[in-house]
Amino acid sequence: MTRRIAESRDRSLRVPLSELNTFNTHFGKSVAAALDFDHQRYLAMQRLNGGTSQIGLDYGLEEPGNGLTAIDDRGTQQAVVHFSSNLQQHLLLALNFSWRRMSQTAQFRRLQILLFLAWGNSDVTRTPEISRKQLLRLEWEGVDELGVFEAKVAAHPHWQTDQWLAGYDRSRDLVTQLVQSGEPREFALHDENTAPPHVRWLRTVHLAAAARWADEPWRGEDDCSMHARPPKNIAEIENWSVSALRYIAHQFRAALDKS
Repeated sequence: MTRRIAESRDRSLRVPLSELNTFNTHFGKSVAAALDFDHQRYLAMQRLNGGTSQIGLDYGLEEPGNGLTAIDDRGTQQAVVHFSSNLQQHLLLALNFSWRRMSQTAQFRRLQILLFLAWGNSDVTRTPEISRKQLLRLEWEGVDELGVFEAKVAAHPHWQTDQWLAGYDRSRDLVTQLVQSGEPREFALHDENTAPPHVRWLRTVHLAAAARWADEPWRGEDDCSMHARPPKNIAEIENWSVSALRYIAHQFRAALDKS
């Protein structure tokens, strides 16, 4: 009786392992359809941390036979899927889920969608990994057994931008100038007055992706109820993820085509 009461008070999202396996089996097909891929492109969810006895259950979206990877702003190598190009600029996506195994169920921890820009070659597979930079991260976290987010003030879901967007990467700036000039030149680094600042702190800013501030204003950092909520079930996770990917692809393809 005590155990049943404790389980009934668990406010985290848990799904049976069989339901998670079913989700992983068909999710890649849903993503491929959302990205308007033809039937020859196959996407699949792959286990990232191996070993069925492990507590952590991490899965990532991959395109078998692709082999494309990129380093995200946290230093993690991500398998990426190419979804759009214009001349020597290419858009790449990474997506992964993190669950925690709890006996015969899995507790949802987080999902993240990462958007990368690659450049340097008209063939995306020949772009150097150093020229594949993260632009944005879209993240949605789950709550613990008490219904609490790990980051108690941050919005969920939320966008995060990469520090690279703020222009601190001087080496890239110099390379860009060399390429555009078409001739060898010597460049001096910016002096202290004009150099872009180091903005690593930018990575920690969470931009709300589903706030309800129009219904009720945010009253301060002791309350996140109007801009943070966890997914209620695995169907919400799928609907939200697929819609987010479809929206990202639509917006960024249109912008890149106009560039």
